[in-house]
Amino acid sequence: VKAAGKVFTISYPHRTFPTLRAAKALLDSGKLGTVTYARVRNVHNGSSADWLPPHFYDKAQCGGGAMMDLGIYCIYPAIDLFGEPESIEAFSGFLRTGADGWGSCIFRYPDKQLTLTWSKVGQSHLGSQIFGDKGTITIESISCLTGMKHWNNAGEAALIWGGE
Repeated sequence: VKAAGKVFTISYPHRTFPTLRAAKALLDSGKLGTVTYARVRNVHNGSSADWLPPHFYDKAQCGGGAMMDLGIYCIYPAIDLFGEPESIEAFSGFLRTGADGWGSCIFRYPDKQLTLTWSKVGQSHLGSQIFGDKGTITIESISCLTGMKHWNNAGEAALIWGGE
C-alpha cells in the first residue's frame, strides 16, 4: 500500500455502536455466566437471487468475495467481544468467477469456541447466538446489530437493542 502511494482504511463504524457496547456490557456483567460457545452468522442470497452488482464477483475489483463483504461483519464483533483467538481454522467455497461465495471459520480460545459462517448463495433467518451457562444473547442481524435479546435460563427474553 505504501509503495503504491495509497491510503488504506477500513470503515467499521459498528465498533462504536451502542448495540455492540450493550452486548459487551452484558457479557462483562456475568448475567450469561461462563460463555463457552457462540455462533455468528451473516448470510444473504445476493448471489443466488442475482441482485448483487457484477463487480461483487470480480476478485480483482473487490479484492475478495463473501468473506470481505459479509464475513467481516462476523469477525469484527467476535474479536471486539472476545478478543483475539488463540487459533483460527477457516474454510471457503468458491464461485465460478473465483471469488469466494461462502465460508466459515472456528475461533478457538482456551475456554470457548466461536463458529462464524457467511454466504452470498443462501438465505438464513437464524441469526447469531452467544451461549453462557446462565443465559444466551440472540442477535437477529450481526451486520446491522439489531434485534438483540438476552434470554435467561427460564426462557424469559429481554430486548437489549433494536427490534420488537
